[in-house]
Amino acid sequence: MAANLNTDLNLNPLIERILDNPYGVAVVIGIVVLASVIILFFSISKSGILTSIREHQEYKVRRVKEEIKDQEDLLEDEAFKKYKHQIKYHLDVLKLNKLLKYSHHDKDLLEYILSCKNSRLAMNYYDSGNFFLEKDESTKAYKLKSFCKIWWIKLLNGFGTFLYFGISFGTLYPTVLTFYIAFTTGASLKGIPLSFVASQFLLFVLGIILAMMVLSPMIKPWKAMRFLELEKIEVDRQESDALDEAA
Repeated sequence: MAANLNTDLNLNPLIERILDNPYGVAVVIGIVVLASVIILFFSISKSGILTSIREHQEYKVRRVKEEIKDQEDLLEDEAFKKYKHQIKYHLDVLKLNKLLKYSHHDKDLLEYILSCKNSRLAMNYYDSGNFFLEKDESTKAYKLKSFCKIWWIKLLNGFGTFLYFGISFGTLYPTVLTFYIAFTTGASLKGIPLSFVASQFLLFVLGIILAMMVLSPMIKPWKAMRFLELEKIEVDRQESDALDEAA
């Protein structure tokens, strides 16, 4: 019976068949990676890390509320009457930060982001392209820096996009060449080794990463320009909403 059990548990034939199959190793690796991800997820959930993160977020929310309450109290304090304007400014900034879930010290910037219909996109554009923006001290409005010409921004964006696709699809040249040779000579694609497929996939991924690294700094001026061109909420509608809330 023990001999039969050992025979039943002999996995060598199965392993040999997997190794002989060009895609067998990839399937096994995929299963191992998936199992590892599942185990890691359950380990994190059991460790209490997620609970700690949630508690920290709740603490941050409470701290902001307490800070707002403290500044509102100071605003009514007669001892700080001469600082009323400054306290009001910082209180407005704090409330706008809380409203937008975006931290910044400039009230004018926060009000501009709030005026955009897509405030999240405005934050993204500003974070990426703020180096190319400056605030007009007289109008308090943001504008492109003097060296940022529209034609230059569009040219840089177009060239960066061209490089992105050129680098990304350029990494597929070995695959295209292989398919071309197979098509012209009538050779079978079944003989392509798994190592070639894996290396081509890795090369493509690395190519995309490299392309994004090249493209990212080249589109920042374009993002700065788009930040200024975002669609705004109509003023009349804002006033109407304010009247509705007051009512």
